[in-house]
Amino acid sequence: MKRIRFFSGLLIAVAAAGSFLWGEERLDREAIAARHSICSDSAEMTVPLGNGEFCFNADGTGLQTFAGSAFDHRAWFAVPLPAGRTAEDVPPAGTFQQGRSTGPDPFPPGKEDLFEWMTDSLHPMNLVRVRFVHADGSGLASGEVTGVNRKLDLWTGLHRTGWMWQGEPVAVETAVGDDASVAVRAVSPALGSGALAIAVDFPYPTSAGEKWAGDFDAGHLHRTELAAAGEGNITLVRRFGEHACGNFDYSVNIAAAGDASIERIGPNTFLILADSDTLDLLLSFGNFAPAGRAAADEPDWTRFGPEQETPVSGSYYETVQAESAVRWRSYWQSGGAIDLSESTDPRWFELERRIVLSQYHMKIAASGSYPPSEAGLLAVDQWRGRFHMEMVWWHLAHWYLWGRESEAAKPICVYQRFKAQARDLASQLGMKGYQWQKCLGPEGRTAPWAGNQVLLWKEPHPIFFAELDYRARPQRETLEKWRDLVEGTADYIADYAVKGDDGYFHLAPVMPPSEVGYASDTSFDLLYWQLGLRWAARWEERLGFDPDPVWLEIAGSMAPLPVGDDGLYLRSAEWPVRKAWEHPDLIGAFGMMPPLAGEDAETARKTLRLVYDTWDWSRCWGWDFPLMAMAAARLGEPRLAVDSLLLDTGRNRYDERGVCLGGPCPYLPGNGGLLYAAAMMCAGWDETIEGEDKNAETGVQTTAPGFPGNGWKVRWEGLRAAP
Repeated sequence: MKRIRFFSGLLIAVAAAGSFLWGEERLDREAIAARHSICSDSAEMTVPLGNGEFCFNADGTGLQTFAGSAFDHRAWFAVPLPAGRTAEDVPPAGTFQQGRSTGPDPFPPGKEDLFEWMTDSLHPMNLVRVRFVHADGSGLASGEVTGVNRKLDLWTGLHRTGWMWQGEPVAVETAVGDDASVAVRAVSPALGSGALAIAVDFPYPTSAGEKWAGDFDAGHLHRTELAAAGEGNITLVRRFGEHACGNFDYSVNIAAAGDASIERIGPNTFLILADSDTLDLLLSFGNFAPAGRAAADEPDWTRFGPEQETPVSGSYYETVQAESAVRWRSYWQSGGAIDLSESTDPRWFELERRIVLSQYHMKIAASGSYPPSEAGLLAVDQWRGRFHMEMVWWHLAHWYLWGRESEAAKPICVYQRFKAQARDLASQLGMKGYQWQKCLGPEGRTAPWAGNQVLLWKEPHPIFFAELDYRARPQRETLEKWRDLVEGTADYIADYAVKGDDGYFHLAPVMPPSEVGYASDTSFDLLYWQLGLRWAARWEERLGFDPDPVWLEIAGSMAPLPVGDDGLYLRSAEWPVRKAWEHPDLIGAFGMMPPLAGEDAETARKTLRLVYDTWDWSRCWGWDFPLMAMAAARLGEPRLAVDSLLLDTGRNRYDERGVCLGGPCPYLPGNGGLLYAAAMMCAGWDETIEGEDKNAETGVQTTAPGFPGNGWKVRWEGLRAAP
């Protein structure tokens, strides 16, 4: 039986736009990836090479000669505490507030030094800088490198570049292995003559830095010790001692093939000189401490050290190159795929490019030990490289619709890891259950910010993820895995809602996702609160238990959605004049969530058009455009859905690498949101699916209810419908 709610009339029309086809054919995934290889003549633009945990950002020389840092989800750093402060002065939950929130989270006067420290620590550390240099170790000027011709092969993860230096050709191949390692093969007569060399140096970790993160002129704050040495092979230990708050040491192995020499030329700098025109080089990292990981999860090693066996056959470089090729081919052949190449709308190539390259970037940034920051592993952003709990949805939800839930397995554990702190935070603020934090590093303490406790839309996320996981794996084990998180989250949601004299349950104070101020009963949060409680109740029923009647009472009696004098939805009744900028959350709920009690499809559709036509999109963010696309698709406006994804504005731009630029930094929530919206627009959502099977595991399909029939021919496979 088709599950149709009150959008049925709209969806019948949408369904007529395409036809449904199962076939034996498969999409040519290698061809799809190949037509979007990253090609550039830029010497300074960095391209991330990674495996989900470790990322080496390579510039046009194939190294980091002019820009680029190396990050790992497990490598974090904290500067020393302010003078006179001890660890006991730092609130474990990140707030000094006691009792229920009544507004902004206050930070006590006289503790400004703690505010700055808590804002800055922890932050990711740049592990290394690897550069081509002159034989004496001095850096190359940008004008010395000419004729750059570079390409990243998405299918193998191999970055190839060719360029000229002082009339000599230089060819470089770079790849990342299955662990924290990067391998390079550089070929040039300038290497064989000794005129060109490679320098490896290490910075003091800071949250600042333009071309390279960290401070390379602060050698007195850290040291690099030689732990072991062999022929063309050394192991180093990076020490920070009293200049770090805690033990954040890590180890580095540098292996150069053949008779290449490795010599120290500074306290934290090493020079590598080749003995021929070809230089194979491998750098590997390990022993990150502490990063909140169990020793059993990550081995205590660096690859191919002096005391370890070298590869049985081939070179260090060839070993890592092979690992990269196997890993990326496996990734592209897994999960879903979308082919737009038979469309006649000229925008098809750009949309497909964004979809393909977003898959590449999210694999690198959003499948590691922790959710990514908004800049992923590309840079340290203005939030010091921490991840935001409200953005976890935008970084990880797409994995489930793309049939790649295994990629979410590690970062989604953030909820299990931090639930003890979340319970302590809720208790400190006089609440039940789990109150999820805001801006985090691996220590689980949120950075200070006024809106931390009233930005509510991060709260129901674990319940949404539980539902996505159950749809992918509908079994008892999944129910038990999420049970405590679902129940604890629902308990908090229920406790926060307060019953008014009007008989409705209200949310106050609340800051909507747009963060445009403090109010009560914001549209998005009212719907998300209801959804969270309804899904939590269904979770209990699946387990064979009676759901908490309080959850059901609140879900059925949430305050009505605020409507303005023009009959259209508002963010909050307290704001009758629309603030037509920032995240369009007043309409976003109608796409991110399935239909809920109190919604009116026609009102939502009219509000959607008003927002699309009148919003100041130059003051929005990268994920706002897929948010609009999801709403447009559900509300029967497929052409507007595509137009939203491709709206011509600076905040909806994707650079040569396919990175969304819709924020103050490289902005990966836009990439993740695009993938969720694209999957939903192809595979549909519950109200468009016959029966209970929401999966499309095999065969190519051409039905795409979120795309208009005119100008678009969409072929896809392996995607799942959205809730």
